[in-house]
Amino acid sequence: MSLTLEERRGAEAEAKRALGVCLDKLMETARPFIFVFGPNLSGKTDFSLLAAEIARDTGIVKLFASNIRTECDWIEHITNFRDLKRWLRSHPKKMRKLFIFDEAPLAIHARRSTSKLNVKFTQEATIIRKYRCKVIIISLEPTPLDKLAYDDILIAGVVLKYCKKEAIIDSDQFPRRIRVLNIPRTSVPFDTYDVSLFKLDKDLSDLEEEAKEGKGPLARVSKRDRERFLAWFRTMNYTETANQFDLKPQQIKDSVRKVVNKLLDVEDQGRPSERGEGVMA
Repeated sequence: MSLTLEERRGAEAEAKRALGVCLDKLMETARPFIFVFGPNLSGKTDFSLLAAEIARDTGIVKLFASNIRTECDWIEHITNFRDLKRWLRSHPKKMRKLFIFDEAPLAIHARRSTSKLNVKFTQEATIIRKYRCKVIIISLEPTPLDKLAYDDILIAGVVLKYCKKEAIIDSDQFPRRIRVLNIPRTSVPFDTYDVSLFKLDKDLSDLEEEAKEGKGPLARVSKRDRERFLAWFRTMNYTETANQFDLKPQQIKDSVRKVVNKLLDVEDQGRPSERGEGVMA
Protein backbone atom coordinates (compact mmCIF):
# COMPACT_ATOMS: atom_id res chain seq x y z
CA MET A 1 0.00 0.00 0.00
CA SER A 2 1.40 3.39 -0.99
CA LEU A 3 1.97 6.07 1.64
CA THR A 4 0.27 9.42 1.69
CA LEU A 5 2.46 12.49 1.26
CA GLU A 6 2.36 13.19 4.99
CA GLU A 7 3.15 9.57 5.85
CA ARG A 8 6.05 9.51 3.38
CA ARG A 9 7.55 12.67 4.84
CA GLY A 10 7.25 11.21 8.32
CA ALA A 11 8.90 7.95 7.23
CA GLU A 12 11.74 9.81 5.50
CA ALA A 13 12.30 11.98 8.58
CA GLU A 14 12.53 8.83 10.70
CA ALA A 15 15.01 7.31 8.24
CA LYS A 16 17.20 10.42 8.47
CA ARG A 17 17.02 10.31 12.26
CA ALA A 18 18.10 6.64 12.24
CA LEU A 19 20.97 7.38 9.86
CA GLY A 20 22.07 10.25 12.10
CA VAL A 21 22.25 7.92 15.09
CA CYS A 22 24.26 5.38 13.07
CA LEU A 23 26.66 8.03 11.80
CA ASP A 24 27.22 9.37 15.29
CA LYS A 25 28.16 5.89 16.48
CA LEU A 26 30.45 5.27 13.51
CA MET A 27 32.22 8.60 14.04
CA GLU A 28 33.00 7.68 17.65
CA THR A 29 35.34 4.88 16.62
CA ALA A 30 38.90 5.63 15.50
CA ARG A 31 38.56 3.27 12.53
CA PRO A 32 38.72 5.35 9.34
CA PHE A 33 36.82 3.46 6.62
CA ILE A 34 33.09 3.09 5.93
CA PHE A 35 32.26 0.99 2.85
CA VAL A 36 29.10 1.63 0.82
CA PHE A 37 28.61 -1.00 -1.86
CA GLY A 38 25.84 -2.35 -4.04
CA PRO A 39 24.73 -2.81 -7.65
CA ASN A 40 24.41 -0.09 -10.26
CA LEU A 41 21.52 2.36 -9.81
CA SER A 42 21.01 1.42 -6.17
CA GLY A 43 21.64 4.98 -4.99
CA LYS A 44 25.07 4.55 -3.38
CA THR A 45 26.35 8.03 -4.24
CA ASP A 46 23.06 9.70 -3.32
CA PHE A 47 23.06 7.83 0.01
CA SER A 48 26.65 8.87 0.78
CA LEU A 49 25.92 12.53 0.08
CA LEU A 50 22.77 12.26 2.19
CA ALA A 51 24.95 10.93 5.02
CA ALA A 52 27.17 14.01 4.66
CA GLU A 53 24.11 16.25 4.63
CA ILE A 54 22.77 14.67 7.82
CA ALA A 55 26.19 14.82 9.50
CA ARG A 56 26.40 18.53 8.69
CA ASP A 57 22.84 19.36 9.79
CA THR A 58 23.27 17.55 13.11
CA GLY A 59 26.79 18.87 13.75
CA ILE A 60 28.29 15.37 13.87
CA VAL A 61 30.95 16.39 11.32
CA LYS A 62 32.33 19.86 10.64
CA LEU A 63 34.36 19.51 7.43
CA PHE A 64 33.53 17.71 4.18
CA ALA A 65 35.31 16.85 0.95
CA SER A 66 34.84 14.43 -1.93
CA ASN A 67 36.07 13.49 -5.38
CA ILE A 68 32.41 13.84 -6.43
CA ARG A 69 31.78 17.21 -8.05
CA THR A 70 28.82 18.90 -6.35
CA GLU A 71 27.35 22.39 -6.35
CA CYS A 72 27.71 22.74 -2.58
CA ASP A 73 30.34 25.16 -1.31
CA TRP A 74 30.63 23.20 1.95
CA ILE A 75 31.89 20.06 0.16
CA GLU A 76 35.43 20.66 -1.08
CA HIS A 77 36.24 18.99 -4.39
CA ILE A 78 39.46 16.94 -4.07
CA THR A 79 40.78 14.70 -6.84
CA ASN A 80 44.20 13.53 -5.64
CA PHE A 81 45.99 12.30 -2.53
CA ARG A 82 48.27 15.32 -2.22
CA ASP A 83 45.32 17.70 -1.88
CA LEU A 84 43.54 15.28 0.44
CA LYS A 85 46.51 15.23 2.82
CA ARG A 86 46.87 18.99 2.57
CA TRP A 87 43.16 19.38 3.39
CA LEU A 88 43.51 17.16 6.45
CA ARG A 89 46.59 18.99 7.71
CA SER A 90 45.18 22.47 7.16
CA HIS A 91 42.45 21.99 9.77
CA PRO A 92 42.64 21.23 13.53
CA LYS A 93 43.13 17.56 14.35
CA LYS A 94 40.21 17.52 16.79
CA MET A 95 37.73 18.71 14.14
CA ARG A 96 35.76 15.79 12.67
CA LYS A 97 36.09 15.39 8.92
CA LEU A 98 34.41 13.29 6.25
CA PHE A 99 35.79 12.44 2.81
CA ILE A 100 33.57 10.65 0.29
CA PHE A 101 35.53 8.62 -2.23
CA ASP A 102 33.50 7.34 -5.17
CA GLU A 103 35.46 4.44 -6.60
CA ALA A 104 32.60 2.98 -8.64
CA PRO A 105 33.11 4.99 -11.88
CA LEU A 106 36.82 4.17 -11.78
CA ALA A 107 36.04 0.49 -11.32
CA ILE A 108 33.72 0.58 -14.34
CA HIS A 109 36.43 2.25 -16.42
CA ALA A 110 39.22 -0.18 -15.49
CA ARG A 111 39.60 -2.27 -12.37
CA ARG A 112 43.42 -2.07 -12.48
CA SER A 113 43.32 1.71 -12.42
CA THR A 114 42.26 1.60 -8.77
CA SER A 115 44.86 -0.86 -7.49
CA LYS A 116 47.48 1.76 -6.59
CA LEU A 117 44.81 3.92 -5.00
CA ASN A 118 43.60 0.99 -2.95
CA VAL A 119 47.05 0.36 -1.54
CA LYS A 120 47.58 4.09 -0.98
CA PHE A 121 44.41 4.42 1.06
CA THR A 122 45.42 1.60 3.36
CA GLN A 123 48.94 3.00 3.68
CA GLU A 124 47.56 6.41 4.62
CA ALA A 125 45.07 5.02 7.16
CA THR A 126 47.22 6.28 10.05
CA ILE A 127 47.18 9.91 8.96
CA ILE A 128 43.47 9.73 8.07
CA ARG A 129 42.74 8.45 11.56
CA LYS A 130 45.15 10.95 13.16
CA TYR A 131 43.14 13.86 11.75
CA ARG A 132 39.77 12.39 12.89
CA CYS A 133 38.59 11.76 9.36
CA LYS A 134 36.22 9.10 8.11
CA VAL A 135 36.40 7.98 4.48
CA ILE A 136 33.17 6.74 2.91
CA ILE A 137 34.23 4.48 0.03
CA ILE A 138 31.59 3.89 -2.64
CA SER A 139 32.12 0.73 -4.66
CA LEU A 140 30.34 -1.82 -6.79
CA GLU A 141 32.08 -4.59 -4.87
CA PRO A 142 32.15 -5.45 -1.16
CA THR A 143 35.97 -5.56 -1.20
CA PRO A 144 37.07 -2.35 -2.92
CA LEU A 145 40.31 -1.85 -0.99
CA ASP A 146 43.44 -3.79 -0.42
CA LYS A 147 42.67 -6.76 1.82
CA LEU A 148 44.70 -5.12 4.58
CA ALA A 149 41.83 -2.67 4.97
CA TYR A 150 39.68 -5.49 6.30
CA ASP A 151 41.69 -5.59 9.47
CA ASP A 152 39.38 -4.89 12.42
CA ILE A 153 41.32 -1.78 13.33
CA LEU A 154 40.46 -0.07 10.02
CA ILE A 155 36.77 -0.78 9.38
CA ALA A 156 34.16 1.39 11.09
CA GLY A 157 31.20 -0.05 9.22
CA VAL A 158 29.81 -1.52 6.00
CA VAL A 159 26.65 -0.41 4.19
CA LEU A 160 24.87 -2.65 1.70
CA LYS A 161 22.82 -0.43 -0.60
CA TYR A 162 20.70 -2.98 -2.42
CA CYS A 163 18.00 -0.58 -3.69
CA LYS A 164 17.30 3.15 -3.78
CA LYS A 165 15.11 3.39 -0.68
CA GLU A 166 16.73 0.81 1.59
CA ALA A 167 20.09 -0.07 3.12
CA ILE A 168 21.59 -2.46 5.65
CA ILE A 169 24.28 -1.06 7.96
CA ASP A 170 26.65 -3.43 9.74
CA SER A 171 29.20 -2.52 12.41
CA ASP A 172 30.45 -3.89 15.69
CA GLN A 173 29.37 -0.53 17.11
CA PHE A 174 25.79 -1.85 16.88
CA PRO A 175 24.31 -4.88 18.69
CA ARG A 176 22.82 -6.10 15.38
CA ARG A 177 22.60 -5.19 11.72
CA ILE A 178 20.38 -2.17 11.10
CA ARG A 179 17.99 -2.01 8.18
CA VAL A 180 16.91 1.48 7.19
CA LEU A 181 13.79 1.93 5.04
CA ASN A 182 12.25 4.91 3.22
CA ILE A 183 15.60 6.63 2.65
CA PRO A 184 15.02 10.01 0.98
CA ARG A 185 17.12 11.52 -1.77
CA THR A 186 19.88 13.93 -0.85
CA SER A 187 19.36 17.65 -1.41
CA VAL A 188 23.01 17.95 -2.48
CA PRO A 189 23.02 18.68 -6.23
CA PHE A 190 25.39 16.47 -8.23
CA ASP A 191 25.65 14.96 -11.69
CA THR A 192 24.93 11.24 -11.55
CA TYR A 193 26.88 10.66 -14.76
CA ASP A 194 29.90 12.80 -13.93
CA VAL A 195 32.94 10.51 -13.63
CA SER A 196 34.53 11.03 -10.21
CA LEU A 197 38.24 10.92 -10.95
CA PHE A 198 40.86 10.50 -8.24
CA LYS A 199 44.63 10.25 -8.68
CA LEU A 200 47.68 9.73 -6.57
CA ASP A 201 48.87 13.25 -7.35
CA LYS A 202 48.13 16.28 -9.47
CA ASP A 203 49.26 16.35 -13.06
CA LEU A 204 49.98 19.25 -15.38
CA SER A 205 46.40 19.49 -16.65
CA ASP A 206 45.14 19.97 -13.07
CA LEU A 207 47.57 22.83 -12.51
CA GLU A 208 46.64 24.48 -15.81
CA GLU A 209 42.92 24.31 -15.01
CA GLU A 210 43.51 25.82 -11.57
CA ALA A 211 45.56 28.63 -13.09
CA LYS A 212 42.73 29.50 -15.51
CA GLU A 213 40.47 29.97 -12.48
CA GLY A 214 43.07 32.10 -10.74
CA LYS A 215 43.85 29.32 -8.24
CA GLY A 216 46.81 27.10 -7.39
CA PRO A 217 50.56 27.68 -7.53
CA LEU A 218 50.71 28.42 -11.26
CA ALA A 219 48.35 31.36 -10.73
CA ARG A 220 50.93 32.90 -8.40
CA VAL A 221 53.62 33.34 -11.01
CA SER A 222 53.69 35.71 -13.98
CA LYS A 223 51.95 34.69 -17.19
CA ARG A 224 55.33 34.84 -18.95
CA ASP A 225 56.99 32.41 -16.52
CA ARG A 226 53.96 30.14 -16.54
CA GLU A 227 53.92 29.85 -20.34
CA ARG A 228 57.65 29.15 -20.46
CA PHE A 229 57.35 26.51 -17.73
CA LEU A 230 54.43 24.72 -19.42
CA ALA A 231 56.26 24.68 -22.74
CA TRP A 232 59.41 23.33 -21.09
CA PHE A 233 57.42 20.72 -19.12
CA ARG A 234 56.15 19.17 -22.34
CA THR A 235 59.63 18.73 -23.82
CA MET A 236 61.96 18.79 -20.77
CA ASN A 237 64.48 20.44 -23.11
CA TYR A 238 65.71 23.96 -22.36
CA THR A 239 67.22 24.60 -25.81
CA GLU A 240 64.16 23.41 -27.70
CA THR A 241 61.88 25.48 -25.48
CA ALA A 242 64.10 28.54 -25.82
CA ASN A 243 63.85 28.26 -29.62
CA GLN A 244 60.05 28.35 -29.39
CA PHE A 245 60.20 31.73 -27.67
CA ASP A 246 63.29 33.04 -29.48
CA LEU A 247 65.10 33.20 -26.15
CA LYS A 248 68.29 31.87 -24.58
CA PRO A 249 68.15 28.57 -22.63
CA GLN A 250 69.16 30.39 -19.43
CA GLN A 251 66.04 32.54 -19.63
CA ILE A 252 63.89 29.39 -19.73
CA LYS A 253 65.83 27.93 -16.80
CA ASP A 254 65.18 31.09 -14.77
CA SER A 255 61.43 30.89 -15.42
CA VAL A 256 61.34 27.17 -14.63
CA ARG A 257 63.22 27.78 -11.38
CA LYS A 258 60.70 30.44 -10.30
CA VAL A 259 57.75 28.14 -10.92
CA VAL A 260 59.36 25.12 -9.26
CA ASN A 261 60.21 27.22 -6.19
CA LYS A 262 56.58 28.32 -5.99
CA LEU A 263 55.38 24.71 -6.27
CA LEU A 264 57.72 23.64 -3.47
CA ASP A 265 56.67 26.61 -1.34
CA VAL A 266 52.99 25.67 -1.63
CA GLU A 267 53.75 22.05 -0.81
CA ASP A 268 55.66 23.07 2.33
CA GLN A 269 52.71 25.15 3.53
CA GLY A 270 50.60 22.03 3.60
CA ARG A 271 52.93 20.27 6.03
CA PRO A 272 52.60 20.53 9.81
CA SER A 273 55.30 22.60 11.47
CA GLU A 274 57.04 21.66 14.68
CA ARG A 275 54.86 24.19 16.52
CA GLY A 276 51.51 22.93 15.28
CA GLU A 277 49.30 22.50 12.23
CA GLY A 278 50.29 23.62 8.77
CA VAL A 279 48.10 26.38 7.34
CA MET A 280 47.35 26.83 3.67
CA ALA A 281 47.86 30.26 2.24
